[in-house]
Amino acid sequence: MPDQTLYLVSGGSYDQIPFDYIGYPETDYGYYTTNTYVMENPTRLGIITNVRVSFRGYSRPIYSGVQYGKTAIYSAGRYLIYGSANALSSYPGGTYYTNYATNPWTGVAWTWADIDALQAGFSLIGYSGSSYAGSNPDHLKLIVSSVPLSSGGAQIIGLDVW
Repeated sequence: MPDQTLYLVSGGSYDQIPFDYIGYPETDYGYYTTNTYVMENPTRLGIITNVRVSFRGYSRPIYSGVQYGKTAIYSAGRYLIYGSANALSSYPGGTYYTNYATNPWTGVAWTWADIDALQAGFSLIGYSGSSYAGSNPDHLKLIVSSVPLSSGGAQIIGLDVW
């Protein structure tokens, strides 16, 4: 079953990144700020095997070793969960992602209802007054991998019928 790539639909519950540079959220704050976004709903096909959050992040004007970014996910009634921090490359930047084989809040397999409620985003840190960390939200993706449901054909082995 092919992966489903879901894109943002609207702003989410977190809108902390303070600046806007040609339509992209940026920060020069010396602490992490986070934006999350409501994503498209998937076609409910099969059993979910992995969820990947992917974003394009960059440093501006040049990489100075202090601009970092990480993925973020959120669902109503839950807390933010972050991926690992990545040093951001110079504008236009690079793509950074985190994979989740299971739902990190519950520790069990993802459900389609979980995916419907999931907000995806990124968290950025710059360096006060001199360099910015930014992201283009149009490149934010939620990639849902799934496998088909079994369609029967189960066989009972070791049963003798007389």
